[in-house]
Amino acid sequence: MYDVTCVAKRYFPVKLTTEDDGGEIHSTVVEVEPPRIKTMRELVDVALRSTTAIEKNTVTENVVAELRDSIKKLLSKNKAKYRVPDEYVEAMDLDQMNGLLNAFFDWMGKVKAEKN
Repeated sequence: MYDVTCVAKRYFPVKLTTEDDGGEIHSTVVEVEPPRIKTMRELVDVALRSTTAIEKNTVTENVVAELRDSIKKLLSKNKAKYRVPDEYVEAMDLDQMNGLLNAFFDWMGKVKAEKN
């Protein structure tokens, strides 16, 4: 019998940075776990909508909110079970959020291509 719990987990390291009101820079690194299928579908949908909106120059507040919420969900499933403060995600601009999702999807493709 195959036991899926024996599959070694892989993690995607993400460095997050924010600046507080006093001008002090704060950073943290989280090791993000691969998402479940439902979450992955949501991430793909949001990434496609945001990329299309950026390309067509039709970015709305709703697109940004969906992207921000997806990033929060992605980062919340991490190795240390660390709750990433909203300030780290709020400090990202649209290009950084989109870039993070693109890098994550690239990493997922490489992980899938590797043998267990």
